[in-house]
Amino acid sequence: MALYTAFKIFDPRVESGKSYLHKPLLNLKFWEYLVSYFPCTIDFEETLDSGSQYVFGYHPHGILSYGAQLIGGCGKLKMREKCNDIDIRPVALPIALRVPIFGDYLLALGTISCSRTSIRNALKERASVAIVVGGAQESLHGEPGKPELILDKRKGFVREAIMAG
Repeated sequence: MALYTAFKIFDPRVESGKSYLHKPLLNLKFWEYLVSYFPCTIDFEETLDSGSQYVFGYHPHGILSYGAQLIGGCGKLKMREKCNDIDIRPVALPIALRVPIFGDYLLALGTISCSRTSIRNALKERASVAIVVGGAQESLHGEPGKPELILDKRKGFVREAIMAG
């Protein structure tokens, strides 16, 4: 366990911006239970161009950002099909990706670090990213029925979208 923990602390996959999506994970029965408990749908006003890349914003954060996990990781909601199979990489705090077992779960969902380096690497690979724009700070302010969007110091995702074109 000590070797595994040491590896997780220095895991080079966390900052690479590469996706380690494990597709069989998307079709587990577990997701059906989560979707029935946390009702969630995805609607698009326009069809997305499969040749383009996007910076998606997600709100609200919540404690563990289950909504973003459902949308990004759940095969039941058919997010990838609705997005014309665009390579979407959800982002999370680097520390979350380094936590033993939980970090591996997030990496298996295709999650990458929210660091500039990781996001830029993903965008250079012509992938899209999905950012929970309020970040960890927003998770501390959530109340049922009163979602609060925190954007004061959270404008980096706009800069990265502009820089990536």
